[in-house]
Amino acid sequence: MQGLEFITELIARGEVETADGRRLPLHSGTSLSQCQFIQEQLRAVNARVTLEVGLAYGLSAIAICDQLRGKTGALHHVIDPFQNTDSWHGVGLENLRRNGLQDQFKFYCQTAEECLPLLASSGLQLDFAYIDAGKRLDDTLVYSCYVLKMLRVGGRVVFDDAGFPGIRQALRYLSQDVRYRVVASQGPDGPSWRRRILELAACAPGAHRVLSPELMRSSRSLQVAAHCIVLEKVSDAAPDWKWHPQF
Repeated sequence: MQGLEFITELIARGEVETADGRRLPLHSGTSLSQCQFIQEQLRAVNARVTLEVGLAYGLSAIAICDQLRGKTGALHHVIDPFQNTDSWHGVGLENLRRNGLQDQFKFYCQTAEECLPLLASSGLQLDFAYIDAGKRLDDTLVYSCYVLKMLRVGGRVVFDDAGFPGIRQALRYLSQDVRYRVVASQGPDGPSWRRRILELAACAPGAHRVLSPELMRSSRSLQVAAHCIVLEKVSDAAPDWKWHPQF
């Protein structure tokens, strides 16, 4: 049993198993539909060199590595300083091994702030990345800065938990940068009477003088109102140094 079949069984069972046979509740993990969504993004760019920030129980890493399986030169870089602590008990690494993927990934037991600059300075070029770690604005901007530098033009990065305020603000900023564009999303926000009222208010004459830029240009209009957001890199040419979006 490998790949999505293994993930399906794990979610149905609601528990994970450590290398020494202890069973623990599956209290956090990527859904099957999200794993399938990630694989769609990998196929869209014919990904071979990939990176993930945050391993946890390894469900998304299994989906990524399984998609890379059999491709010449394919390698998944995984960063998680907490993997072998009481937070995750090494289960993510064990699940990858149980799927026969031990040669498909390289693991870094470092913080992303330490590891990403080293990978960038090594000349690593990425086809795809998945960011599922710190939820604050500063964390997300640091991760995305290095990941997007390493991402080739035409490559894609998936941001998980985009509903968190810090991640949403980072995505509002990045989605207005001419180097990137939103190409896909998963788990869109549902209808909201508050959002609808704000959208109608933004259409009123003179609204720009009294409403903040965030209210004038909603996250939905920027296409970042979803659980998962996918950015594609379209250019290496940076905008003017004075550029600043409505953020």
